[in-house]
Amino acid sequence: DNNSIEKNIQDYPRFISNQPCGEDKTEGNSQKRLSNAIAEHITSTDSRETDSRETDSRKTNNNIPRIIGLKGEWGVGKSNVIRQLQENEKIKDKYYIFEYDAWGHQEDLQRRSFLETLTTELIDKGLLIGKITVCKKNGKEETIAWHEKLKYLLASKRKIETETRPKLNDSFVYVVLTTILTPVFATIANINAISKIWWLSVLITVLPILALLFLLIRKKHKYKKNYDKKITLKEILHETISIYSGKIENDVSYETISEEEPSVTDFRKWVQDISDNIGKSNKKLIIVYDNMDRLPADKVKELWSSIHTFFSENGFPNIWVIIPFDEKHLSCAFGESNDKEQLTKHFINKTFPIVYRVKPPFITDYEVIFDTLFNEAFGTTEEEETKKSISRIFRLEKPNATIREMIEFINQLVVMKSIWKQEVELLFCAIFKIKEKIILQNPVEQILSGNYLEKHITKIVPNSELLQKNIAAITYGVSLDIAEQIPMVIYIESCFDNNENDINKYRKSPKFIPILQKAIQNADSAKTDGIIKCLSVLEIDSFSDSEKDIITALWDSLAERKESQELSEQKFDNSYKSLLLNITDKQGLVKRFCRQLQEF
Repeated sequence: DNNSIEKNIQDYPRFISNQPCGEDKTEGNSQKRLSNAIAEHITSTDSRETDSRETDSRKTNNNIPRIIGLKGEWGVGKSNVIRQLQENEKIKDKYYIFEYDAWGHQEDLQRRSFLETLTTELIDKGLLIGKITVCKKNGKEETIAWHEKLKYLLASKRKIETETRPKLNDSFVYVVLTTILTPVFATIANINAISKIWWLSVLITVLPILALLFLLIRKKHKYKKNYDKKITLKEILHETISIYSGKIENDVSYETISEEEPSVTDFRKWVQDISDNIGKSNKKLIIVYDNMDRLPADKVKELWSSIHTFFSENGFPNIWVIIPFDEKHLSCAFGESNDKEQLTKHFINKTFPIVYRVKPPFITDYEVIFDTLFNEAFGTTEEEETKKSISRIFRLEKPNATIREMIEFINQLVVMKSIWKQEVELLFCAIFKIKEKIILQNPVEQILSGNYLEKHITKIVPNSELLQKNIAAITYGVSLDIAEQIPMVIYIESCFDNNENDINKYRKSPKFIPILQKAIQNADSAKTDGIIKCLSVLEIDSFSDSEKDIITALWDSLAERKESQELSEQKFDNSYKSLLLNITDKQGLVKRFCRQLQEF
């Protein structure tokens, strides 16, 4: 038993996957019932059409739209229903389900990306076999394999524009500089002081030309060194002069590549070919457009328009389409218009002949699902009472939580458990995570007052000193022994800085006097007047005699601080009045203060 307990502690806590697992965790098996209904609709429709074609070959009853809507809020389990559909006995051997993540491809061209992803996956799964006839750009038809057709799709949509410009070689640059500098140096050579010395005048005049010859000879030797090949000065000059004559021998090319969406005709033809070909493998295709309602508004309209055009009308005999969506988020595609909800309903009714709804868990489902997920994350490492309290608080706080929200919350508890181990109880971690936003807005006030706790929470966990200490530890990331002081210390210090705060607010707390004492002892001497003013309004009647003695000692220490400060003006201010009312040695303070007034 001890070994099993130790192993349980080692294995837990652990994170829960938020990916759909294909299991129906609801007590009433509502998701399984829904996936069975969808499977029955798909298979019975295909069966009726097959029987109709076999009865009369002239009849092709392809007018039944093969598109299904799957409505439900985010995180309610739509993807899980799709997973269960994959494992349905009527579906798994006769249909292949392809899931297209529209949100993940939002930066791509949707039609093009869809065809590329779908075709690649079907080829990899061996569902697109044999050859297909394509029409080349020159109008000729050619029979090619499917992987070649995929290359044709990718290559045929590339438009290349080439821009060419001459590449300026260094020889050309030397010649241009020589042409510019020669007249300049000739002008310098004609200056009186220089022209009188004929050889200097000639040297300055031909200096650019000599420099040019030096650079060309240097280039010749450098070329031979790098390429182990001789090049004559004549060839170098020919390379340079060719640019003057308009002959471009060296050029740099730039390519501008643009990708285009397949046209409506191209898309329909491509999908029709897939439908015809996949039928040969004795399987049909179910396409799931997932996460479409997460797209930006303009892309939702664009993609929905394409789906409606290609699948909602005549459709394809071997292809079904399922679109999970959240009506609330889908309506965002229509902006802020007053009738956006009505437009969304019209949009949905126009597209889908049939819509199935994935319902959120009801109360008994809620308890069963939460307990199942909690046990999956924590095993038996937590007390049963702790689990029940956390479950109850979460249900009261989030009565309409989806399965995804439950998983997210429990995974957050796993994170906190890994941080705090046994130091902070998991129940307190749960309360913090549920009320984190409110607590962090004003930690001191919320922790000390307990205002963040709703009545339904206080019935389960009262606002005790233990709760305050644990919430403070989590909030400030400190140990429990330090945490119990932090909120009250911060509040008392705020009273020193702002006398509008009521120092009496938490005076009934058993920790108030020792924390007040420590706060005054650690306070900067510049805050002495603020502390005196704050302490002068403290109501001490409810304190014990020993606590009153501590307060008197604090007054005496404040009197010493005040005396050590120089007077700023010759005045008997309110600070001295408060001190004389509360300190022990009143006569001594009067004498010392009078002496300060005389020495001012």
